Amino acid sequence: MVNLFLSMRTEDPFAVLGLPRVYALDRAEIERKYLTRVAEMHPDLVGADAMGAMGADDMHVAGKVSALNEAKHVLEDPEKRAIALWKLLGGVDDNALPEGFLMEMMEVRQEIEGVSTDPERARWEAWVEARRGEYERRVAALFAKVDAGRANPDVLKAVKVELNAWRYVERLAEQL
Repeated sequence: MVNLFLSMRTEDPFAVLGLPRVYALDRAEIERKYLTRVAEMHPDLVGADAMGAMGADDMHVAGKVSALNEAKHVLEDPEKRAIALWKLLGGVDDNALPEGFLMEMMEVRQEIEGVSTDPERARWEAWVEARRGEYERRVAALFAKVDAGRANPDVLKAVKVELNAWRYVERLAEQL
């Protein structure tokens, strides 16, 4: 499984935006915190060089803005947000999948390979969207069991199983 979190320049996107470490974040709240933090970095406020030359302070600000952009990118995507939170809570990497999942996916993959018309493609895209919603709901329910940023290892393992299946379905979607 590709580790989407490795590309992040920051280790805690929640802290970067000043948001609580919870899965159930409102998209509008993420945007509001992002805009507030970016506004604090505005050249008029931080005293950027009027001639446009980038000094050490300007480069520091550019790095902070880059971290803000990356944090927003991660937290706005439900799957990436789940992976980030799972890691921050101490999740241990595991390739486990739900029972019977691989057999189901082999059958689905076989059917998808035969897709040749737009209506068939639309049917599978709707299937992917429905599955995506299921994983998002199940992951949210599991993270709701996390108490004040501390998760039971069994909950984290269950989250990882759902994330592994979710990633697999996303890869199938890429083939459509």
